[in-house]
Amino acid sequence: MFEALKEDIKVNDRRLTPIIILMFYRSANSLYYSNIPKSIKKVPLILLKILQKVFADVIFGVEIPYKAKIAKGLRIVHPKDIVIAETAIIGEHCTIFNQTTIGVNEHKEINKAPKIGNYVYIAAGGKVIGDIAIGDNCRIGANAVITKSIKNNTTVVCVQRIIER
Repeated sequence: MFEALKEDIKVNDRRLTPIIILMFYRSANSLYYSNIPKSIKKVPLILLKILQKVFADVIFGVEIPYKAKIAKGLRIVHPKDIVIAETAIIGEHCTIFNQTTIGVNEHKEINKAPKIGNYVYIAAGGKVIGDIAIGDNCRIGANAVITKSIKNNTTVVCVQRIIER
């Protein structure tokens, strides 16, 4: 946990908001996946969940459930309106901007969220939805909606359609 949090602090340039958000996430995540008996970790998990809800969800608008699996070095550039599903898996040194959603497609696969590789960049408004895989070193452009897997080193952008009347 401390190694991941140390890397999070480094990549976020010591900006307080993302550090607070990731500190609560890393603490609860570490406790949840620890070998401590459930009966002992139940109360601290509830307290951490409440603190995370108040600080991350309500104040900053960032929803990162402690069950999500996020590797070290997550960079949150503009921490507003970010939603990550609890079954999401995010690799090392990923960057996400505001209004990003990494979620499930409830019409098809309930509780199956994306698996995102290392060094993935998701610009503002990027949506990655469903039981898909995003390869390493991918770049997802602003407002792009990704519902199919993409291979390593791929850039995906939102195509603007202009309809004249």
